[in-house]
Order: sequence, then structure tokens, then C-alpha cells
Amino acid sequence: MVDLVARDEAHDYVLGTLRAFARAAAAAATYEMKGAIEALAELPAEQRRAARALVMLAKMHYELLNYAQAEKAFQLARQVAPYLVDGMELYSATLWHLRSSTALSSLAQELMVVDPHHPSSWIASGNVFSQVEDHASALRCFKRAAQLDDACVYAYTLSGHECVMLEEWERALGFFREAVRRDPLHYNAWFGLGNVYLKTGKHTLADYHFRRALEINPANTTLICCVGTVLEKLCRPRDALEMYERAAALEPESPLVRFKRVRLLIALQRYPAAEADLLALRHQAPTEPNVHYLLGKLYRVLGRKADMHRAFALAQDLEPRMARCVPRPLLFGTSRRTPSLTLSRRATVSSESRSSVPLQMPRRAWTSTSRRDDPDELPLVRLPHPPLLSNLAIRRRSLSALQFLPLSLSARPR
Repeated sequence: MVDLVARDEAHDYVLGTLRAFARAAAAAATYEMKGAIEALAELPAEQRRAARALVMLAKMHYELLNYAQAEKAFQLARQVAPYLVDGMELYSATLWHLRSSTALSSLAQELMVVDPHHPSSWIASGNVFSQVEDHASALRCFKRAAQLDDACVYAYTLSGHECVMLEEWERALGFFREAVRRDPLHYNAWFGLGNVYLKTGKHTLADYHFRRALEINPANTTLICCVGTVLEKLCRPRDALEMYERAAALEPESPLVRFKRVRLLIALQRYPAAEADLLALRHQAPTEPNVHYLLGKLYRVLGRKADMHRAFALAQDLEPRMARCVPRPLLFGTSRRTPSLTLSRRATVSSESRSSVPLQMPRRAWTSTSRRDDPDELPLVRLPHPPLLSNLAIRRRSLSALQFLPLSLSARPR
């Protein structure tokens, strides 16, 4: 009788564990990351501490742009399994987003010692070079990763992103197309294609490819904002606002979504809504000069001169280069020797070149040498890649992460 009871308990334990893993895998396959995290939380305590479960949890947090939580989960996984290599390419991407150069370099060296013939080791090394803006060396590492494993679509996608950083558009298109050919569901590659077309002024093609990526991952707010940006370029501001509202419904507190929406609200002369969003952004990112600059611009339209002076002064204190964007007569009064200036559309200064820590949003809101003077142009940032669930009856996909948006408000995925 005791044996039967023990057998039933063991049977229920195994079935419950498999059921929780299956639910997490199914939710992750449809990019329902919060549901996947809830499913993993239903695992028994000893299974939640297993390396495989911790890596899955880290990937879910990474997709949700919770890089700090993802780093903690990866660290726990490496404590449990110090020689684990599978999935570590995403850990290196997480450290890349967090700009943890020391930890990233250490990880790359350890992976090379454990398995120098694994693509994750070379991807981690490539991320080290990418972080210091040695894009040519990073590209060589990513190409080596692709040679070691033809199924590593992520390596092709990262190679494309490095070519974008080097402004080699045709090579970038070639890498992204190869990634799509090998895995049509790799939405990061579709995003990469859309980004190249956006940067080369082919907005209709950019809209098509961004929407293809959005069909695969409809809950990704970065992709939704990309579609909204293209719609602005196509002179469809109201459609763009609908996309930003859709993104805000998914992530109401996202600084990226708020910033994109507030700029459009100002253009549409919806000043009360724009002011509410800007004040919320100022609370979230008090050291972001672009937020203070937009507040000053809004207060100028509303005739609130004292608030305007204060906002413009704060913007210049945080970023001295803002001085060239703010008309001197607004701050110092008119003078014969000071010609009247007008506010420039190219006023939003990229925060990528500053040493300040960016807002928590997607991988690669990058430190790049490419020009980002146009605030409407998406910066080079890689989107979060599809979750890697190869051993759970789901076809293996390489994880990637990047998106391109202006300033430190970019949700930096790589």
C-alpha cells in the first residue's frame, strides 16, 4: 500500500513538472513572456533552481527588457552549471545592454576556455568587440559563429547589425536575408531589414518588413514603435499615434513609448496630453536632456516663459551641446548682435555618446559612430530574439536583440 502511494506521488510530481515546463514553452513560443514566467513559478522548488529552468527564466526577462533580472537568473544558472555554454549568447547580450564590459569580457574568456568550438563562445567575443565599437572584429567573430553552426541564425542577424553600424547597407541586407531564409520566424532579421530600409529612405519597404516582424511577435512594443516611426515618415501621423497608443496599452510605463508618443502629440498640437507624458518622463528620467528640451519647447508654445527658461537651462546643464539647439534670445533676451534663431527639427541630441546610464529599455541603444542627428531616425538597437527552447519540442531559434531609436530612451534590444 505504501509503495502504491509513493508511486502515485512520484507520478503526480513528474506530470506536474512536465506540465509546467510545457506551459512555459508554449507561452514563450507565442511571445507571452509573462505567462511563461508564471508557468515556471509553478515548478517545484528544486526544479526552479535547475540550470535549464533558470536559463529559460532569464530569457523571458530578457525579452521583457528586464536586463537586471535576466542577469541575476543567468548568474544563478552559471553557479548551478559552471560549464554551461548553451544559451550564453543571450547572457552576453544582456551584459552588452547593461554595459558591463568587465563581466562581458570575463564571460567571453570563460566560454572560450570551456568550448572554443561553440557558436555562443564566439558570439560573446563578438559582443565584447562590439561594445568597444570595434565592429570589424565583432563581425569576424559573428561570421565564425555562423561557420561553426549553420543553424545559428542569431549569428547572421548580429553580423547584419554590425554591417549597419559600419553603414555597409548591402552587406547588412545580405546577412538579414540569409537569416530570414534559414528561419522565416526569426523576427529580429525582419526587423533588421526594416531598419536598413528606413535608414536608406525606403519607407514603404521599411513599413512592410517591420509589420512582418510584428506579425511574428505582436506584443513587442519596440516593433510597434518602429511601425509608428515609419508611419510618421509616410506622413500618416494619426495612424502612427494609434500604434503608439497600442504600445502604451501593452507597456504603460515604458519611457520609449512615452517619448515617441509625446513628440507626435506636440506635432498634432495636443498639448495637455503631451505635457502629462513629459512630466511623467521627467520623473522617470530626470537626467535625460531631451525630455527637458521638449518640455521647454512645449512651454514656449503655451507661453509659459518661466517654465520654458527653466527647462531649457536644465537641458543645457545636462548636455552642453544642447546650447546649439536652443535659440539664445530665448535664454538671454534679444540683442542687435544676436540674430533671431528658430528651433531646429534636429534638436534632439543623441544620448548614446554620453557616459550616463541609459533608461532600461531594449539591447543596443548603442554607442555607435554612425550619425544620429535626426530625432526621427531609429538608432541602432537590436531587438530581443525569439526564445531558445530547442529541447522542448519547439524548433530551435537563435536569440537576438536590437532596435533602433534615438537617445537613451531607446529600448535597447540586441
